Formats: sequence, structure tokens, C-alpha cells
Amino acid sequence: MLADAWDSLTVTNLQNAWKKLWPVVEAGETSDSNRTDSDQEQILNEMTALFSTINGFEECDAEDAKEWLNNDTNLTGCTILSDDDIGKSANEACPTDNDSDETNQDVNDTGPTHAEAFTAMDTALTWYERQAESCSTQLLLSKRVRDLAAAKRCSTIIQRKISDYFH
Repeated sequence: MLADAWDSLTVTNLQNAWKKLWPVVEAGETSDSNRTDSDQEQILNEMTALFSTINGFEECDAEDAKEWLNNDTNLTGCTILSDDDIGKSANEACPTDNDSDETNQDVNDTGPTHAEAFTAMDTALTWYERQAESCSTQLLLSKRVRDLAAAKRCSTIIQRKISDYFH
């Protein structure tokens, strides 16, 4: 249920949560280019004051806050992409219909069927739930894999003709 709740989280939900946690930042002020130096300095001072109220961070200063804010700016996974960049990366990540058909054919020829995978995962989950070492996070993740196998199994089911049952 937790994984499903996380998947249903929207950008609007996150924005509303941050507005309640940090009311100074309003919807129109999210870009650094829109802020003046005094606005940025005020935000930095507020962050430093906030840090000082948290156990273990009492000695954090403005330089620490600046370092924290700029820490991920050069990482490729943390860059801000334009709509065109997002579209290009999505197109590169998604295979074409021909590629996915070939991939599915290879998987079906060499591995278990979707129905066999579902049955195996269901059996494994039943066993894992009864173990003292079972972890709820791992259980949720395993259930998601089982649900994927179930969805794929349902997508490949073909309705048979009634004449198939009579010889």
C-alpha cells in the first residue's frame, strides 16, 4: 500500500507540502533567477536559523547552507531539464514497438511464461510471509513484482473458441 501511495503522489501534492513546511517560498519564487540577492540572503538566513534548532546542526552557518544547496548542481541526475530534453530522454529510454516485440519474443523463448512467473512469485510470497526474518519493505517490493507478472499474464490470455474443447 505504501508503494502504491508513493506512486500516486503528484507534483502538486509535493508543492503543497513544501508550502506548509516552508511558507516563505511561494509558487512564483521557485527559480533562483527570479530572486534578488537580498531575497536569497534572507532565505539563507532563515535556513541557517532553522538548522540551529535541529539537534546536531546547531553549529551550521551560512556557508554550510550554501554548500548544502549547491551540492548536487553538477550531478547529471540533478540537473534541471527543459521540456525538449525530457522528451528526448524519454524517447531514447523507450524502445520502439519492433524492439519490444523482439525483446518479448527472446524472453518468451528462453524463460518462464508470465503465468509460471506469477505462480512462482505467489508461492515465494506465501513462504516469505511466514518467515521470522521477513521485512515489510521487501514483502511490498516482492508483491509489486508478483503484480507485474499477474498483469503480464492477463495481457497474454487469449479467449479460446468453444470448439477447442471438443475433439
